[in-house]
Amino acid sequence: MNKYLPAKLNKIAEYVAGKQDFRIKLDSNESFVKMPQRLRERISGLVLGAELNRYPEPEASELISAYSEYIDVEPGYIMAGNGSDELLSIIISAFLEKGDRMLIIPPDFGMYKFYASIYEVEVLEYGRKECFEMDVEGMPDFVKANDVKLVMFSNPNNPTGSMLARKELLELADRTDAILVSDEAYMDFADESVVRDAAERENLIVLRTLSKAFGLAALRCGFAVTNKEMHKALMKVKSTYNVNTLTQLIGTEVLRDVEFTRYANNAIVDSTRELYNGLCRLSGKDFKVYPTAANFVYIETPRSSEIFEKLGRCGISIRNYGDALRISAGAPEENAELLKELEEILGEDNEKC
Repeated sequence: MNKYLPAKLNKIAEYVAGKQDFRIKLDSNESFVKMPQRLRERISGLVLGAELNRYPEPEASELISAYSEYIDVEPGYIMAGNGSDELLSIIISAFLEKGDRMLIIPPDFGMYKFYASIYEVEVLEYGRKECFEMDVEGMPDFVKANDVKLVMFSNPNNPTGSMLARKELLELADRTDAILVSDEAYMDFADESVVRDAAERENLIVLRTLSKAFGLAALRCGFAVTNKEMHKALMKVKSTYNVNTLTQLIGTEVLRDVEFTRYANNAIVDSTRELYNGLCRLSGKDFKVYPTAANFVYIETPRSSEIFEKLGRCGISIRNYGDALRISAGAPEENAELLKELEEILGEDNEKC
């Protein structure tokens, strides 16, 4: 053991991202929609003309202006980040101190607990109800009784695809004496966002991203939307040049191409519906498919490890949770092949591929 390594690092579970070497990659909830040539050509011109010898614009003003138009929220309530992951880290470090308590509602995105561990924040867990619904009635009392300073959750939920309605989430914010961070990474595929309500709530922060619906996972671009006081606090502690120039240029260009963004979103929603319906046709006593408000489908099955391994040998990657699977919506031909292979696995004991 290296004597210079702090003890807290032993308590942090490593977050393992999905591998890239699969012919059909359905494990990371990425967009399958390819950017059109006209947009690629415009972006190429922007990249060639970028002054890469200069630091990026520190407040990402043009990028935020473009996102402001998309969500219909004034720019003064929005902060850009190097992916939502950086924003999670900034929020936890800004509003919590060592020993403070943060609440998560598992199953949920693993990075919440990861960043809390880095800053030595104590993480409490609050269970979900049947079908992974959040217990909005009991949670405020739990928060108060346990002196929780911040509650963090994804909505729609990753990995289950369940969603808390806007009305219920706002009621939860009004009744909870803690900061609520609602991570809306998948809300572009649904219609229950509270992003336009964040400015009017004292304790609400909403996170958004360009990684999913916009197909810009490689850029690492996220946004935090909140009230003026919290916005000012977050701007105070963020790194000066946290969003690089190319991300700002490309993100702005894609956001303003309304034709492409509308097409991409509709294509992903249609693909998810197709995947969900196909999986439902395969469902049985050992294969339970859950409704989804995101771009993936969650399945509970005692055969999850078997299915995961056999699909992997066929060159298809999905996410395995031990007793459940999460499958991202792919292109129509990818969904079709996944369903074909899955049908054979479920119907046969012998291995294929």
